[in-house]
Amino acid sequence: MHRGYIKLWRKTFDSGIHREHATFTLWIWILCNVTRKQINYVARGQQIVLEPGELVFGRNRLAAEMGLTSQMIRTCLKNLKNWKNLTIRSTNRFSILKVTNWELYQETETQINQQTNQELTSNQPATNQLPNHKTRSREVKNVKNKDSGGNGIPEWIPKDLWADFKEFRIRIKAPLTDRAVKNIVTELEKFKSEGQDPSAVINQSITRGWRGVFAVVDKNKPNYPSQHQETRKLDEQIRKAQEREKYLRGET
Repeated sequence: MHRGYIKLWRKTFDSGIHREHATFTLWIWILCNVTRKQINYVARGQQIVLEPGELVFGRNRLAAEMGLTSQMIRTCLKNLKNWKNLTIRSTNRFSILKVTNWELYQETETQINQQTNQELTSNQPATNQLPNHKTRSREVKNVKNKDSGGNGIPEWIPKDLWADFKEFRIRIKAPLTDRAVKNIVTELEKFKSEGQDPSAVINQSITRGWRGVFAVVDKNKPNYPSQHQETRKLDEQIRKAQEREKYLRGET
């Protein structure tokens, strides 16, 4: 019987999650078992609404399903939370996990196109409220300036990968501006001079749902820091990047 499918993106392997076999297996199980659409669900006598990408779970159930111990399930879930693959909210009766960016990576092209068309339709003004020609020209010009990302890109950044990153930024409602492109290229040049692969850096940002770019963690290097230390380091980098963006936009 046909039960549907999930998308397993090639960029998944750029994060190194496949090296953690138990965590990777649990991740695939979660992707196959979360909800695909909004549903009403009864959990321990309480009716709740689950959104796409959510799942009510218990560690003992997962342990029995996966053939792992409860402690191993706890460790795997901690890994997935630290890597920002999912979030977990708990009550005194049950827990709900939510896959991060489910709509971005798992919705079909038809669903994405339908949502885009709906947004475009809802944003269209009424006929008797259409702006004049000069106003529309200014708006078109502003959109072009706001959605940059095609000019001034070095040849060592693959065009198709940059297009993926550009589309990703649009989907998270943070389209690339000329200033953002310049800052990101500068960061990539710095990582490149340090021996980092710019493609891996960009892939990491798309996979983790990050707006900026950050150094890729290399577990093969000696004296590799603990996962907790690296997570705190990345969080600090993200915080500083967000503060810099706010400053450049004049929000601080």
